[in-house]
Amino acid sequence: MTLTQVARKDFEDAVRSKMVWGIIGVFVGFMGFVMLAALSATDGTDAPGDAALGLTAQLSQLFVPLVALVVGYMAVVGERRSGSLRVLLTYPHSRRDIVFGKLLGRSVVIAIALGVGATLSLLVATVLVAAPDVGNASGLVASIIMFGVAFAGVAVGISASVGTRGRAVALAIGSLLVFL
Repeated sequence: MTLTQVARKDFEDAVRSKMVWGIIGVFVGFMGFVMLAALSATDGTDAPGDAALGLTAQLSQLFVPLVALVVGYMAVVGERRSGSLRVLLTYPHSRRDIVFGKLLGRSVVIAIALGVGATLSLLVATVLVAAPDVGNASGLVASIIMFGVAFAGVAVGISASVGTRGRAVALAIGSLLVFL
């Protein structure tokens, strides 16, 4: 029960954050731009919708980890920095509940943001050119969401393992460089 309470609180805090809304807006804009670029770059060998999916998948590999790391790197260290982690630990939550609750909350935020961004870009492709294959499109959306959730886990793990914001930023950037 306490894990879900922490996850709900973290989700609500993340949804209220202007930074998260800004990142979602940037991601939606980025996906729309990638889709338009992909549509103009089709050479006629593939179906235009499927070629746009391919380019979207390639460019998402660069942008999705960045979005996930930015959303998740302050999950625990931000609570520690503001002093609310001590208050949170006075409740009957274990440290494990807090970390996994933060992971669950940030994963839901990332999944919603990436799902909306990817779905809107697919709608742009459908309206402007041709509908991509439904199986390929759903596979792309699912893989983007899973990729984002995996990097959100890395970010929350980094946030839980360090004591300062500077270290969290440095490790998040370092992990991004190592994994990419």
